[in-house]
Parts: sequence; C-alpha cells; structure tokens
Amino acid sequence: MTAYFESVETDVVLTASELFLRARISWLFEQFERLGRIPSCRLLASMPSMLLGLHSVEHPRVRHWVTTGGALVAAWNRQRDPSASAAAHIQLDGLDASRLGELHFLHALSAWIDRSLYSEASFELEVSVRPPRILSLGSLGDVYFHDEPSQGGVSIAAAGELVEVRTRDAHIRIHRNGTPLVQDGGRFCNGITAKTDAGVFEFPVHDAGLTDPQWATAPIVRGKSAVRAWALTFGSAASRIALFSPAVAAACQRLAPCILPLHFSSGVAFSSSSSEHVLGLTFLPAVPEVDDVAESLIHEALHQKLFHLESVASPFQKDSPTEERYYSPWRTDARPLRMVLHGAYVFVGVGDYWHWRSTNDDAPQSRGVALLRALQSLRAVETVHRHAHLSSVGQKIVSAINRHAERLAEMHSDIPEASAVHERLCAHRDMHAAWVE
Repeated sequence: MTAYFESVETDVVLTASELFLRARISWLFEQFERLGRIPSCRLLASMPSMLLGLHSVEHPRVRHWVTTGGALVAAWNRQRDPSASAAAHIQLDGLDASRLGELHFLHALSAWIDRSLYSEASFELEVSVRPPRILSLGSLGDVYFHDEPSQGGVSIAAAGELVEVRTRDAHIRIHRNGTPLVQDGGRFCNGITAKTDAGVFEFPVHDAGLTDPQWATAPIVRGKSAVRAWALTFGSAASRIALFSPAVAAACQRLAPCILPLHFSSGVAFSSSSSEHVLGLTFLPAVPEVDDVAESLIHEALHQKLFHLESVASPFQKDSPTEERYYSPWRTDARPLRMVLHGAYVFVGVGDYWHWRSTNDDAPQSRGVALLRALQSLRAVETVHRHAHLSSVGQKIVSAINRHAERLAEMHSDIPEASAVHERLCAHRDMHAAWVE
C-alpha cells in the first residue's frame, strides 16, 4: 500500500520542488524591483528576505502569490494593465498607480503571517501603507474594518496566545484558536480548519485568492455552516485513509493541506480537481459518502505529487508528442499523454485503497472497483509506453505503475465481478474508438 504511494518519494519531491519555488520567489522580487514596483513601505520592501527566511515556503498561499505575481510582471513587462484574473484576489481600493503593487505585497505579508502563526512564532509588524478594508491573517481568518481605512498604517503582533491588529481607528484582538476577544472598529471572521487523523487541513472559504473560480472546475461551496458540516464527512474520510495507511494519510495532508468543497447535484457525476498553478490547493466533491471523499483525496494527492515532480523534472523528453488525441480509460474526451500518465499513476493508488476496503465486510463492491482501476491503469500506461518518449524519470514512473497495477489486477482476477469489469472496460473503449490508443 504505502510502497506504491512512495514509489515517487514525497519527501524528495517536495524538497526539490520547494527549492525551485524559492528560486522563483527570488526571481519575482527581482522583477518587481526592475520594474520599480517595490512598495515604499520598508516592511513590505523586505518581503523577499522575510518569505525566504521561513522554515518552509511550500504552501498554497505562497504558490498563489507567486503565480499571480508572475501574471502581474508579465503584464507590466508588456506595458499593459494586468488582466482581471491576475488581480482577482485584490480588492482594489484606490486609483494610485502604486496601489495594485502595494495590495499584492500585502498578500505576500498575509502568507508570511499565516506561516508564522502556524509555527507559533511571535512577531511585531509595522506596515506604513494604508491597509485594505479586508486584512487577511491567513488560515486564522480575516479582519473586516468597519470603515475603509483612509490613512495611516497597521500594526500586527502575535505573542503567546494572542494576535493583535491595530489601525488609527480600530483595535482587534484574537486568540490563536480563532476566538475574537476585542472587536473595536472592526470584526474578525475566523477561518475553518479541521484536525483529523491525517493531520490538520484548512478549508479556506474566506480566502479571496484561493477561492478564485478560475482554479476550480465546479461551483465552490463557501457557506461556513455547510462547509463545517461537510468537514465532518471529510474528517471521517481522512480517518479511514489513516486506517488504510498512516503514511499515506500523512502524505495526503502534506500534499493537499487546503481543501475546498465543490457542489454537485444529487445524481450528477462528480469529480475532484487540482490546479498545478496553486499547488497544495485541492477541490473535492462535497458528497456524503466517506469512501468517495477518501478516494478523491488520495487521487488528488497523487496528482499533486506528480505536479511537484514535473516542476523539477519532466517524465517526458522534449520531442515527446503533446497533442490531445490519446485515449484515456476514464474520460470521454481525448487527452495528452501527460494526463494519460497522470491518470494511470493516480488510479493505481486509488485501486490500492479499494483493495484494502475489499477486506471489510461492509464494502463488498470494492473488489470490482479495485480490479477496474488496475486494468484501466494498465491500459493507459500501455498507451503512454507505446507513443511517448519518456525521460529516465518517466521510465521509473511507468515501471512502478506496471508493477503495482499487475499485482493488483492479479489479486482480483478471479472475483465474481471480473467479467462485468472487463465488459465495462471494453464498452468504454468502443465508445471512444476515434482516440489513439
């Protein structure tokens, strides 16, 4: 079980990926400086050293800031205004040419605050620029000022169990557990986190950047009462994965620490997704079935791992085909070889989970699902092997998929559901015969 999940080692991949992220952060600040977009505020101007001084910068908020920052730089390099999507996380509250850059740097500060509070650090910050109407404190939550700050800066401090925010007209004091203690001139809206057997996950429904619809594939559920109710289902799913494998559960938390639930109507096929532009942010179906949520989390964690790997070393050689014309056993549309490989890789891990579930009397259908996922992965990896020009990294991934999928298929080859599984596999292929296999 754990052996397949770690056939691409989580520690190695995340460490290498973070090194590239740190290099990207350094480059981005150099571009802001070259373009004259560094804010005049001394604290914000020191954000490069502050961010890079963190023990770890690997988090969706940092990734989001880097992605949107890259889009801002690209627009300014062309001497154009940024697109709406590049600045969707910013509530622009001024006409000054410098204001967009200030607010973007304040989002970097929010990411730094989030990571510092997570590590239980103490700090005192004095920001000399006008704060936004909504000040993000990362996963802790947001401060909403009653009146739009017109002048002056903001001080933010954390010591012991308290976090304090002060402006000229407001004083907010919060316990680190998210309980507001003083709300003078503003109010605090806390974030949602869940402590599970797999670790602590955040549901960042209050975060304007992470809830930007451009990252999602379906409507995001943002109502806090609904999210808190579904978080109980998610917690049960995380506990079930921890029973399956504590190591896999812990890796899921590291690879997908931020979860946003997606709305799907009853009876409609649901799906999960991840954006490779904001690694660590995962969208899961807000469905009531614990096994479906558990499968989706494992599925997306494995996608995330390959995205991290691809940011460091491609599984394909440069001359490998990239067209979207290849058959995928899970899809109704043609796919590029890269995503066919992704599917094969993640569904073997999903199949391992269903194999474990098949040992429980309350999940008799799991045997057929485990066999189906194994056979789908074998068919997909054959397509990749037949048409792709793989790098040494890609060859190792394909070898691991083949080895584990064959083992999984063999363990379930004589189950009563086997003939129905094979018929389903062939029927799907016949329906999409136009795609290259």
